Amino acid sequence: MGASVILHMVEISPRLVKGMVLVDGAVSFKKQLPVTQLPNFDPIRRASQDIISYYLTNARLASILKSAYYHPANLSDIDIANYYSRAVYGGWLDGLTIMTRDSSENAIDFAVKKDIPTLVIWGNKDTWVGRNIAEQIAAFTGGDLRVIENAGHLSMEEAPDVFNPMVLEFLSQS
Repeated sequence: MGASVILHMVEISPRLVKGMVLVDGAVSFKKQLPVTQLPNFDPIRRASQDIISYYLTNARLASILKSAYYHPANLSDIDIANYYSRAVYGGWLDGLTIMTRDSSENAIDFAVKKDIPTLVIWGNKDTWVGRNIAEQIAAFTGGDLRVIENAGHLSMEEAPDVFNPMVLEFLSQS
């Protein structure tokens, strides 16, 4: 959930960024409808969080996470429990609400400096973010698109043996 944040940071303060690694980034290149501003109204924000808290059981979160994996069997019960504890106790709902609230303003509608080394990683079985978005991000940043075979949206978790050396190689060259 950080590709858009990093690209905005590069727009605002490019001197602070020496390189970028963007993984399965869900970036929008056009403005969204402003209905997402509703969570700015505190009663709606609290009601939304209450509804999500009620709906978000361990089993439902497991189902959501498994949809992000190409090989859902690789997602252990401990992984699910850790994600669930972050969702319930770690401020995740505030983050989700803020992300939803701000999504209409987070479109990448500016030019970015293409001289910042950029690695764009995409799992070729990602059903959440299509390859076309990964290709747009790579073209937009002038970055190198690297595809991890047989990995879904969470390629860093599904294929760390491929992902980690890819990132380490990029970092050693930046």
